[in-house]
Amino acid sequence: SKLSELIDHSIRAGYKVRFFPMELTGADRPCIESIIEKVENKRDCEIVEGFPDTVEHINAISQCKIFVGHKTHSVIFSLVAATPLIAIAYHEKTKDFMSQFGIGKYCIPDTQLSGAKLIKMFDEVKDNLDAINRKEEALAYEMYKQVKSDFAKMLSRIHIDQ
Repeated sequence: SKLSELIDHSIRAGYKVRFFPMELTGADRPCIESIIEKVENKRDCEIVEGFPDTVEHINAISQCKIFVGHKTHSVIFSLVAATPLIAIAYHEKTKDFMSQFGIGKYCIPDTQLSGAKLIKMFDEVKDNLDAINRKEEALAYEMYKQVKSDFAKMLSRIHIDQ
């Protein structure tokens, strides 16, 4: 499969691969297991067991050197954690989030997915980890400040009548 090609490439580059199921019901697990089945060095793959709460999940993603996300919320978690990533977009909103962070070139629609494209993106992200991290961190902080300011303005307009 296309993802197993990327995983084999990343393992050859010295990385260990951790899978973070994103669904409480475990629906992701059969998909993950089918990907791992096609990987040459399965012992370098791990499925993160249990479903941590959101903060634990983001903290775990922040420990990754490179993240590959398919579900939109996994991409958002990676962006918030300032973890360099490749986003596989099944929906336009994923591309929008990546573009907002200035890293839209590391987003690929799932309809255009190929092992070669993923490997090329992986190598480019790997070669630019620090710059991508700094960009994500700076933009996440700017967005945080904007959201905090916007909420403060909204709350100042709320009047409670008794």
